[in-house]
Amino acid sequence: MTENTLTLCICTGIYALLVLLILLPTRRQPPNASAGGELRRDLDQILANTQSIKLALDQHRRVLCDAYKRISAVTKWLEKAAR
Repeated sequence: MTENTLTLCICTGIYALLVLLILLPTRRQPPNASAGGELRRDLDQILANTQSIKLALDQHRRVLCDAYKRISAVTKWLEKAAR
């Protein structure tokens, strides 16, 4: 075997081993009620942050659209005045 073939075989074997380790079902412990509550609280905080970010982005979008409209109007007026 050449070096390239040997390297290819080793890499393929490592890849197959990683796939098996990822796909093998793991034994899961039943979740605690407190852990579920903590997860729910964390999820609610994340959703609240996401919603506030979305509102801020919507406000920024509106401001940028208004600025664009005004700049476009002034640019068109300047083009007409230059003629």
